[in-house]
Amino acid sequence: MSLPTKHFDVLILGTGLAQSILSAALAKAGRSVLHVDSNDYYGGDCASLSLGELVNHVERTAESKKASSSTAWIDFPSHVLEAAQEASRSPAAKIPEDLRKSDRHYSLSLSPSLLPASGEAIDVLVRSGVASYATFRLLESTTVYTPNATAASPSAVSQLRTVPCSKEDVFKDRALSLPDKRRVMKLLMNVAQASSVADVVESDAYEEPFLSYLQGKHGLSDAVAQTLAYGVALCSRPDEPTKEALTRAKQHLSGIGRFGNSSYLVGQYGGAGELAQSYCRAAAVYGAIYILGHELSDMKPAQSFERANQGINDDSRAAETNQTSDGPTQCWEFGLKDLPEEGGLTADWVVGEPNTLTTLIPRQDDDDASVHATSRQPGLLNEIPDAKSLEAIIVLDRPIALQDSPTSANANETQGRSETTAASLPPETALVVFPPASLVPHHGSAVTALMMGEGTFSCPKGQYVYYLSTNVASAAGPDAGREVFEATKRALCKLAASSTVEPGTEASGWESRHERTARPEEVVPLIECFRCSPTNSAIDPARYPRLVPVPNARHQASGAGKVPNLSTWLDLATSQAEDLFWTIEGVEKRQAAEKKVEARRRRRDPAEYVGRVGATEKDEADEDEQVVEFFQPKRTGEEQDEEE
Repeated sequence: MSLPTKHFDVLILGTGLAQSILSAALAKAGRSVLHVDSNDYYGGDCASLSLGELVNHVERTAESKKASSSTAWIDFPSHVLEAAQEASRSPAAKIPEDLRKSDRHYSLSLSPSLLPASGEAIDVLVRSGVASYATFRLLESTTVYTPNATAASPSAVSQLRTVPCSKEDVFKDRALSLPDKRRVMKLLMNVAQASSVADVVESDAYEEPFLSYLQGKHGLSDAVAQTLAYGVALCSRPDEPTKEALTRAKQHLSGIGRFGNSSYLVGQYGGAGELAQSYCRAAAVYGAIYILGHELSDMKPAQSFERANQGINDDSRAAETNQTSDGPTQCWEFGLKDLPEEGGLTADWVVGEPNTLTTLIPRQDDDDASVHATSRQPGLLNEIPDAKSLEAIIVLDRPIALQDSPTSANANETQGRSETTAASLPPETALVVFPPASLVPHHGSAVTALMMGEGTFSCPKGQYVYYLSTNVASAAGPDAGREVFEATKRALCKLAASSTVEPGTEASGWESRHERTARPEEVVPLIECFRCSPTNSAIDPARYPRLVPVPNARHQASGAGKVPNLSTWLDLATSQAEDLFWTIEGVEKRQAAEKKVEARRRRRDPAEYVGRVGATEKDEADEDEQVVEFFQPKRTGEEQDEEE
C-alpha cells in the first residue's frame, strides 16, 4: 500500500455519520482528505451490521469496557445452545445454525433513526447527490401505548392508540370525541401554518411542560394530550418544555405530504449506517482516501511544517488560516499501525470522536506552548454524568398487531400496495412509543420501539426487528436498564402474540409469508441485544490547535435525562458536519457562502426579481463570484442559460 502524498489537509478518524458527511463536503470543496477507521466496516457507532458482525461488535465492546459502567450482551432466547457452543471462544460459533445461514440477510443498525421528511438532513442528502445512493420507506404507523386496556376491549391491540397526524387522520379517528377533534384540528392547523413557534405560544410559556400546556391552554384530555406529546412531538419526559416540543411538532407536520402521508422516512439496509457509507462513497469520488481496519500508532503536534516542499503556496494557505507565512505553521504528525512504510504522515486538521482523540494524544505540560489553541473549537460534547443510554435490538418472528389507520394505508399505497392489500398486511415500518412510567413505575423517560420488517432489508423474510431506545438515570441503580428492557420486551411480545389474521384474508399472502396458521400465546425473541453505556464523553479543545472533536449526535440529541430522539439526531449530525466544515474553511468563507445562497434565493424569488433592474455592477459581480459552499447545489438549466 502506498499513499499518493504524505501530507493531507484533513485527517478524519472514524466513519460515523457526521464524519462521513464532513469528508464528502471537504473532498468536494477540493480539500485533500485521509479518512481512517479502525473497524473494517463503515458507519462507526451508527453502522449497519450483519448478525455475525453484531456478535463480534458486542463481544469487543464487552471486553474493552469491563472496567467501565457500560454493559453489552447478545442472546438467542428461542434457541437452546449446546454446551460446546456456550463454551466456544468464537463469537460466531454462538449463533444458532438456522440464524447463521441467514447472516448476510441481516442489516442491524447500532443507531436506529427516523429521517424527517422536512429538515436539514434530507436537504443535504438531495443537495449532495447522496440521495441517489440510498433507498427509503415511509414510516407507516405511529402509536402510543396505554398500559390499561378498557373493560370492553381488554385485548393487547386496545393498548395501542394510533396517532392522528393529518386532517384526514383526525376526522377518521373513532377514538376522538367531536369536541376533541375540533380542539386537535385547531392546534395542528395553528402549528402547521405558523412561521415560528413564537406565533403559536407566548414566550412566557416556553418552559411550561408541554403536557400541561396541551391540557390547560387547549383543554385536551389526558389521553389525547399524551398521544400528541409522545406521538407527534415525540417528547421523552412529561416535563418537556413547550418550545422544544412545538418545534418538533412543527417539523413533524411540515413533512406530511412531501413524500406521502407520513412525516418520516425509514432508511433501508439499517438506515444511518447506509447513509454514512453513501457519503463515504461520494467522498471517494471526489478524491478522499480511505483506510479501514487500521488504527493510528501515534499522533503528536508538530511545531512547524515546510509547505514549500509539498508544492503548496504558503501565502495563500496562510491567508486561509489567518497565519503569517514567516511564522511556524501548526500541523499534526501521525503513523498507522501495521503500515510502518506509511510513517511520517502529517495533516493540518484532525477530526474525530472525543474518546478516540483522548486515547491518541499524550498528556501535555501546561508550559508547552504547542498544545494551546488560539480559539475554542465548536462541537464539544457536554458531559451527562447522570444518565445512561439504553439501546437494544429484539428480533421476533411476527409483527405487532396494529389498528388500521389512514396514514398506514396511504403510506403503503404510495409504496406500491393497493389499499385493499394494505388493510390486510401488517406494516413494514412502525413506531411504538411507551410513555414514561407506563412500563416501569419509576422510569421517567419514554421508550421508543421502531419496528422494521423484511421490506426494509433489515432482516430475513418472516422476521421483524424492533429497536428500543431510552435513557436510564445512573442513580436508579445498576439493574435499572435491565429492568426497563425486560418490561419493554414483555410488552412487545404480548402485543405480537395478539397478531392475528382476520377471517377471509388468507388470500392476501400474509399467512404464507410466515408459514403459520396457529399462533402460540407465548412469543420468544429470536435475537435480543442489549447495550447500556454512559452518555458522557469530552475533550478540552482549548488545549489543542486544529483538533476538532465530533460529539456523538445520538447522545448529544438526548441531553441530560432525555431519550436519544430518533427524529432529531440525523438533522443534528448534519448540522455538526456543516459547523465542522466551516471551522476548517474559515468564517470569511462561510459569510461569502451565505451571501451567495441569499443571492441565489433572490434570483429565484419573483418578488425579488422585479427589483433586479436596479442592481449595480458590484451586486452582479458578487453573485457571480466563485465561493466555497457546503455541498453547492447543481445549477439549473435556467441558471446556466443566464450565465451563458
